Amino acid sequence: ILFDASGTLVDDSLTTWEAFNKFFNLYGLGSLSLETFKARFCLPCSSFLVRMRVPEKAMHEFHTSFGRLYLESLGCVKLFPDVLECLMTLKQRGIKLGLVSATPSGLLWPTLDKLDLICFFKVIIGDAPKPSPVPIYQASRVIGTNPEHVVYVGDMEEDIFCAKKAGAISVGICRKNGSYHDKAKLEAQDPKHIVSDLRQLLD
Repeated sequence: ILFDASGTLVDDSLTTWEAFNKFFNLYGLGSLSLETFKARFCLPCSSFLVRMRVPEKAMHEFHTSFGRLYLESLGCVKLFPDVLECLMTLKQRGIKLGLVSATPSGLLWPTLDKLDLICFFKVIIGDAPKPSPVPIYQASRVIGTNPEHVVYVGDMEEDIFCAKKAGAISVGICRKNGSYHDKAKLEAQDPKHIVSDLRQLLD
């Protein structure tokens, strides 16, 4: 089983939203409400910046500026309540686990380290160019199986698209709070399953 990180395992949507607003304000752009941010946010992140009409100069400085702003609030990032039970049970059952995330590696690894998640995964891929299926191919090879035998769990429509394009089994997770995309966006991509709690994977 492969997991997305942000919005799936890691509850960081508020931290990400605040970091984006601080970044926008640095360049004289208006702030977004949380609801508007979630409605407009997409992957790859460069597409979101274009959608928000971010000036070219700011685009070039995004990774450095955003990374600093995100890490300033890393202390506010936490796990969703269902994560540890799910990961521990899956690992006890001998299921190989991996992580495929669009989060930049320079932010992903400190986040996983803070939350003591690194030990659960056989493979961790950051900077995943979703919705490209390539990271799922790469992770599947490391785990030692074919993509069609892999379940990929994520909270954004790009996660579903990515999984289906790779031939993996797509599972969308839509939480009441913390997910980046709502159920309607996930359903539009026709995933194999939609869950609201990771412990549903244990059934």
